[in-house]
Amino acid sequence: MKKQDRRRFLKATGALAISAIVPSLGCDRNEVTFRSMPTAPDPVPEGTLPSDMPNSPVTPNERFYLQSINGKDYDPRLKAENWSLRVDGLVDNSIAAMTYDEIIAMPMADRLQMTMQCIGNWVGGPFVGNAWWGGTKSNNLLDSAGVADEAIRVKFYSIDGYTTSIPLERARRDEVLLVWEMNDEVLPSKHGFPVRLVNPGTTVRKCRSGSPESNSLTRNTSATGRVSLKTGP
Repeated sequence: MKKQDRRRFLKATGALAISAIVPSLGCDRNEVTFRSMPTAPDPVPEGTLPSDMPNSPVTPNERFYLQSINGKDYDPRLKAENWSLRVDGLVDNSIAAMTYDEIIAMPMADRLQMTMQCIGNWVGGPFVGNAWWGGTKSNNLLDSAGVADEAIRVKFYSIDGYTTSIPLERARRDEVLLVWEMNDEVLPSKHGFPVRLVNPGTTVRKCRSGSPESNSLTRNTSATGRVSLKTGP
């Protein structure tokens, strides 16, 4: 291969390698450009205990990445006084309209610090953030409605049109929260106000309203949230 042709080949294959790593439209159709390829952080030394590692820096709310199936600028602008949560399905005591004040009066769980990342992010990409989340265990809500013996999954409905269901066993874990605080502030509108599901350790197909496996517990434009217990998806 001639030197000139080889240079052209290397340029072409180099560009192809980069385009294969970096989605042309970014995560969830957000265009992103950078001057050089990002690199991974240094590996953690073998034998390092979690207690020996420094705390992750907290991402300010205004800098925490945004994602929704309706685009990163989507903002439903819900008002607490016009919102309520419905719990139905395979429960002993259906809840027709739990108000925001009733939700935030539920027992407060230990605050949870968690790093979230969009599934479409890449090493060094911008779609990752670390925040403190405050709220109640989702299990408290389930107990208030009384779960029927045949229920095996819990389905959540989001204002942006997204729905997801998780196994009942997971929904009962202590770290799965219904949150209304983010970094000691009222949950911002674009990040899921009034109440958001935070389900750590889960990878999902789409990012929405901020993160994998987390969404605003609201449905359509009626400002009525819904949590439904079911036997299937």
